[in-house]
Amino acid sequence: YFAMITLAIAELVHSLAPHLKGLFGGEAGVSSMRMPAWGFDFGSTTQVYYLVLGWTLLCVGLLYLYTRTPLGRLTCGLRENSQRLRFLGYDVHGLGVAVFAISAMFSGVAGALQVLSNESANYVVFDPALSASVILNCFIGGVSVFLGPALGAALMTFFGYAMSDLTRSWLLYQGILFVLVMLFMPAGLAGLPGTLGRLRRRFGLARLLPLVLLSVGAASLLSLGGTFAVELLQRVFSQDYRAAVQMNPGVAWPDVTLLSRAWSPGSPATWAVPAALFAVGLALVWFARRLHRALEEGESAPPSVASASASATVVNVPVTRSLA
Repeated sequence: YFAMITLAIAELVHSLAPHLKGLFGGEAGVSSMRMPAWGFDFGSTTQVYYLVLGWTLLCVGLLYLYTRTPLGRLTCGLRENSQRLRFLGYDVHGLGVAVFAISAMFSGVAGALQVLSNESANYVVFDPALSASVILNCFIGGVSVFLGPALGAALMTFFGYAMSDLTRSWLLYQGILFVLVMLFMPAGLAGLPGTLGRLRRRFGLARLLPLVLLSVGAASLLSLGGTFAVELLQRVFSQDYRAAVQMNPGVAWPDVTLLSRAWSPGSPATWAVPAALFAVGLALVWFARRLHRALEEGESAPPSVASASASATVVNVPVTRSLA
């Protein structure tokens, strides 16, 4: 509820900011100039970059030290199970207020650095999509690892810049990635090495390697099939394709350029490509699940055999003594 109320307040301020010119500067926002300080004029982006880098490293160091304190440990406990903290006698409400205040302080530092870098700020900074992207980056990177949110922010920022130049459906891919991470990697991308390490210690590298290869192959094929289908549909339903249909009335399905090749949307062979990729990918998923089940059963088999032999020994001992 608290997160929803926070997003609602952000949306309210985002709607009111363009109309409050005296406070937020209207749609144009508020602009400023970098003032000289400490012998630097901050006229070049290089000086601004190192200033932002220094403040970022300082804040990261302070946050890491905060996680080592008793209050930081309580913060982790508040994230995992607030009811247990309440049963132990801690003031959960006061702790939440303190954590929110500390978070707001570091968020204020980040906002000040953004204004210093851009030399302006407008109502766009109150956009709920920006707050939602922060939450998305945290969960994709992993909230259980200290640098997980930073990893998620770096990857998703690079993903946005790279994919937005290649396709118009990059937001769809971003949403699909978020859903897949939540379903199959609850610990986030930063928790993946730890998960693989536990599996290696549990099953051994030789037994785990085929499972990893099958999983990577299945994910690659399913990703290729999904990307092919999405990009083909995006081009078919685009305005450019409608214009191409109107310009060529004699052609029912004009060709679509994808992967430096022309594809006919009306041809079954075109749709057979993603269908084949999906079929092979799902087959690899099936084999991977069977292999994982076999590893689980193989791990649980020795204890059962040992217990069975132990029970047989216990049963046979009294019989032997009675015969003696």
